[in-house]
Amino acid sequence: MKFIYLLLIACMGIGCHNTATQPNKTQHKDSTQQTAQRISPPLSERERLIAVLQQFQKDMASRNKEAIASYFHFPIRNDLLVLSYFDSAFDKQIEQNNDFIPRSLFLAYFNAIYEDQEMRGFADLFRNLQLASLKDTAVKEIKAEIANKVCMHYYAITLENDTVTLEYGVYTNEAYTNKFPNNPEMECAEYAGIWTFRFDGQKLIFDRHLVAG
Repeated sequence: MKFIYLLLIACMGIGCHNTATQPNKTQHKDSTQQTAQRISPPLSERERLIAVLQQFQKDMASRNKEAIASYFHFPIRNDLLVLSYFDSAFDKQIEQNNDFIPRSLFLAYFNAIYEDQEMRGFADLFRNLQLASLKDTAVKEIKAEIANKVCMHYYAITLENDTVTLEYGVYTNEAYTNKFPNNPEMECAEYAGIWTFRFDGQKLIFDRHLVAG
C-alpha cells in the first residue's frame, strides 16, 4: 500500500513538470497572428510612385538643396534646365565643364536656380491635385484648372510608361476677358513649366524642364 502511495506521488510530480514545461500553444498562435499582422503586404508600383511623389512634395516645400539635388543625375546638361543668366562666374564654370552643370555648382547657386526654375510652383501643383486619385492604375492623368478672373491656373500630373510629367502654368481666361474687348488690362502673363522625370520603381530621376511664356 505504501509503495502504491509513493508511486502516485511520483506520477503526479512528473505530470506537473510536463505541464509546466510544455509551451502554451494558444499564446504561440496569438503571437504568430500578431507578427503576421505587423508585416504589411508589399506596395504595388503605383503605390510606390504615390509615396515617392509625396516625398518629392515635402522635399520641394522644404527647399532642402541636398534632398532636391538627389533627384538629379550630375552633371546635368545645361540645356535641360534652360537657366537664366546669373553671373559671369556661373557661366565660366559651365563653360569649363563643357556646358554641363556639376553638382557643386548646382548647390552653390541653389537658391537662384530654385527661383529661376519656378520650383515653388510645385507647392501649388500638389495643393490642387489629389495624389490618391492615382491609386487607380487606369488613371494616367490628374489635372485641375483654377480660374482667377483674368488668368486661369492649371496643374497636371501625367503618367506614360516610366515617364512622370509634372506641369503647372497660367493662361488667359478668355471666358472672363471676352467680356471686356479691346481692354489691354484684360491680359494674363502666360507661363508654363513642364518637368519630366523617369520613375525607376524606387525614385524620380530628372529628365528635362521645358518653359514656355
